[in-house]
Amino acid sequence: MLPRFPILLAASGSLAFAGAIDFSRDIQPILSENCYHCHGPDAKARKAELRLDEKEGAMRVQDGVAVVKPGDSKASALIERIFTDDADDLMPPKKSNRTLATAQKELLRRWVDEGAKWGEHWAFVAPVRPVAALVKARADLAAIEPPPELARAITSAATNAIDAFILKRLADEKLMPSPEAPPEKLCRRLYLDLTGLPPTPEEVDAFLKSAASDPQSAVESLVDKLLASPRYGERMVWEWLEAARYADTNGYQGDPTRSMWYWRDWAIDAFNKNMPFDQFTIEQIAGDLLREPKHEQLVATGFHRNHMINGEGGRIAEESRVDYVQDRVETTGTVWLGLTFNCCRCHDHKFDPISQREYYQLSAYFNSIEESGANDAGGLAKPIISFASPEQTAKLATLEQAEKEANKTRAAVEKRIGTDQSSLEKALSGADGKLPEAKWQALTPNETYSANGATLTVLDDGTIRAGGTSPKTDDYNVTIHTTLGGITAFKIEALPDDSFVNKGPGRSDNGNFVLTEVSLQDGGAPVALHAVSADFSQGGFSAQAVFDGSKKGWAIMPQFGKTHTLVFAADKALPSGGERALGFRLSFGFGREHTLGRFRISATTDNPALLRAVPDSIRSIVAKPAASRSKKEKEELTA
Repeated sequence: MLPRFPILLAASGSLAFAGAIDFSRDIQPILSENCYHCHGPDAKARKAELRLDEKEGAMRVQDGVAVVKPGDSKASALIERIFTDDADDLMPPKKSNRTLATAQKELLRRWVDEGAKWGEHWAFVAPVRPVAALVKARADLAAIEPPPELARAITSAATNAIDAFILKRLADEKLMPSPEAPPEKLCRRLYLDLTGLPPTPEEVDAFLKSAASDPQSAVESLVDKLLASPRYGERMVWEWLEAARYADTNGYQGDPTRSMWYWRDWAIDAFNKNMPFDQFTIEQIAGDLLREPKHEQLVATGFHRNHMINGEGGRIAEESRVDYVQDRVETTGTVWLGLTFNCCRCHDHKFDPISQREYYQLSAYFNSIEESGANDAGGLAKPIISFASPEQTAKLATLEQAEKEANKTRAAVEKRIGTDQSSLEKALSGADGKLPEAKWQALTPNETYSANGATLTVLDDGTIRAGGTSPKTDDYNVTIHTTLGGITAFKIEALPDDSFVNKGPGRSDNGNFVLTEVSLQDGGAPVALHAVSADFSQGGFSAQAVFDGSKKGWAIMPQFGKTHTLVFAADKALPSGGERALGFRLSFGFGREHTLGRFRISATTDNPALLRAVPDSIRSIVAKPAASRSKKEKEELTA
């Protein structure tokens, strides 16, 4: 590490020094190169128990002897040992193969005589505006007498904070500043600096036109425009992406892709919104630990997942996991602390101003992530967070609203279940323990109509039989006029008939049917319906499927040639009073002529709780006192 300004290398090879001494810049490099190998952080290699990499060690006084006595180089053992002619006392010793140049020795002596001011590692020094230096530079600039051409250049240049330092140095060196760029070149530079993209010819023309009347205002307006452009964040994020080791692939063998661009876009957005640096820091390091973190704050923590990921089958999973932890430690140290955290991973080292112990104290924060690099079925390394696209987000909002409506319906159903269960238990706990049969009244159709051309005939017994054309799908519309009031439920009886294959009751080539939907209107107003029971249902084709919107429906294979019943109830009993027109629509959307051949519609005013078939296991539960029923029995009874 070579010292920088204000030390200049003279032609003789010695160091000619001017200006104030800075420990970190001028003194520490000499000590680091020549002394730390014996008097540095490595405890095993340390000689005389003396450390020169720490202020306490360098200023040590032992047995009346000071290593460094600020202000007095003659009383400082360090200076005495580097200038001595005694080969046994000379530092650094000859066997170390290190030698201090005369200029370096003089610099160390001057440093001690000037007070041996210590300095911190530059990463621990908060940056401050050099106000005093700036004032002096401006004063010096005003006081000098440069050549006329340089004076004209200085006068025409803007003397802002940066210009003052630059122009003063140029004047000292008798150098001319570069001429002012022409407007079109300045326009191109601004675009490239702030957006990374060159301007279009139209954009250059617009700037030239504006700059012709007011150059300063044109520049300021263009800068404001480019700072407000989305391209600004895309350009300014380049260096950040590189420091954060951003990549959209894993980096090993097959190098599969991964969707880290979510984090990249978050970083671009942060630059464009001019996010405060403290917030920028918190969200990337610990966004998931914030109270109720937002979607964007979870994305921000992708900073920690930018490392390479090895999903090779032959790797040692724990070794990979530890590698990832150490990558996070070292990247966090470099990016957020301005420190290298590489050497201290294995041992205390002069290049890292923290100890090995401190390294692993920091690594503990990153050592809790369950990650080995193994990929899931989608080729992604866990842990994974999935995020919806805007289109998916909109769809989720629709589904969430539907869920709210469904929950309302469910609450109503659960409330009704309580009443129905109470009625069921009361009925079954009667003297004979038998559930009374519901009283059904057959409804005689007044009008029938097939949407796809079948013939629906009302027979003398009030049943309806389909004939003629047998369409693949169909809708049966049946209108019934009745004075029956307080109807609670309906029953559709699918009846066998000799005119169908296997006596039906369906019209398909095996006698089956699939009733996909039943809807009802009372005087033109829709009636909400729900399934109660079916005497038999084909696997996957239940009574509930008729009313759940699934379009799957109720079927009865292989029980052909038999009567089958579907019972369904209105969510609310139909009102009483006068004649009403009930309009039924029976839909058969399965296809392959799976329509119903012969059927009858009946109604009841009884409690729907009486309409279910009751297994013996339920009867035995009802027979028990409510307090003695097990949790499982209570759940079974409610179900």
